[in-house]
Amino acid sequence: MKKLLIILHFSFCIFRFAFGQQIESVGNSMNGQSLLSEWIITNWVNEAWQNAWRYAYTYDGNNNLATATEQDWADQQWLNQSLYTYSYDAGNRPAEIICQKWEEILWINDDKETYTYNVNGNVLTKCDYTWSSSLSDWLLIIQKDYIYDDHQNVIEWLIRAYSGGSLIPKFKMTYSYDGSDNMVESFYFTSGDGIVWNNNSRYTGLYDEKNNLIESLSQQWDGSGWVDEFRILYLYDDQNRQTQETNKYWDGSAWVNVNQYKNSYDEYGNKTEHIKQNWGESDWINYERYTFEFSGSSQLVCRTYYLWDGLEWYYFNIGTNTFDEFQNMIQTLYQDWENQTWVNQRLDHFSYIFSNSIAENTESDLLVWPNPTTGHFKVQSSKRNVEFESTELVDVYGKVVEMRNQEPGTCNLEPDISHLPAGIYIIRISLDNQTIVKKIVKL
Repeated sequence: MKKLLIILHFSFCIFRFAFGQQIESVGNSMNGQSLLSEWIITNWVNEAWQNAWRYAYTYDGNNNLATATEQDWADQQWLNQSLYTYSYDAGNRPAEIICQKWEEILWINDDKETYTYNVNGNVLTKCDYTWSSSLSDWLLIIQKDYIYDDHQNVIEWLIRAYSGGSLIPKFKMTYSYDGSDNMVESFYFTSGDGIVWNNNSRYTGLYDEKNNLIESLSQQWDGSGWVDEFRILYLYDDQNRQTQETNKYWDGSAWVNVNQYKNSYDEYGNKTEHIKQNWGESDWINYERYTFEFSGSSQLVCRTYYLWDGLEWYYFNIGTNTFDEFQNMIQTLYQDWENQTWVNQRLDHFSYIFSNSIAENTESDLLVWPNPTTGHFKVQSSKRNVEFESTELVDVYGKVVEMRNQEPGTCNLEPDISHLPAGIYIIRISLDNQTIVKKIVKL
């Protein structure tokens, strides 16, 4: 089963580029029973909640995201900032996203993305445009091209920049996989003239017998050979849940510890603790800690963040979620620990509209938990002999942030989105000639 390798932390972000930035695509927003219609962010000011930002969403007849509007609060009213408009092809795949900025009394074009697909629904090209007010036309800036193998794995990713009336190759990545579709090697190349490719970076991955990534290695080209740069080691429990990640760098003669992350889980597979430690002179030193509390239905109701003072953990901030009767998250309260008490900082409000136009999206036999999640979550059908064919994870702007085709026989999933920003995402799953859509909240 293909392993998604975007699991590295920002301190080793170069690995993200190798293992995670293969496909930049877009997709439908939430087209299930609950559609996010509004997200309002308020801040605690002078002992009262004050509006700060608002995001409003509309949908087309197929429950695809049609528009996303961003506004800020000023002079006791909502003021337009940005507008994203989405259009789709005959296969219900996003074909164009236009971003406009508000200027005084009207929306002005700013940038645009267009997409084409192959017969398997994989992105073939992504083009980025900017608006020229002097020419009153869209100007092509960058085109990204993708090539796939027979298993629908990306094997080449090419960026071409528009210059002098033509597209000039600038960056390229190539990928190779093992028999289980795990990415085992990737190369990053640069080009100054669009003809000669120069080595830049090399990335390799090692896996255990359960296809868990156990080691990632990053190397840089020094002009004559590959030189070690970063190395990441991973440990898992008997449920294939990641329990430890250790980051190292090469100092020229040996691998030096940088930091490590440790995870704990409850009996239901919910992550209950996440600890980061930095390497001192001879031992690991605590730095930060998250704890997570869940309801009986495995919904995340509280996330607490701690820092280490050298002797013990102390509170820093907390996030508390509230849900409606449909299990939609309707509020998130953020508070800081000050003078031995919790002090309000921010309160997010979420509103929904309901749609029944796609009956299968009310499928009660498809379970997604924990929801909200801090990273790991599970997807499973209670029906027998149900196989997942493909999955996509979509953000609230309609952009597909992760996508994969599943191996035959896959009947449950355990995605990891710990690397993604906090927010609302949509997981779209194809199975038994239908598409099931569920909302997931990342904290």
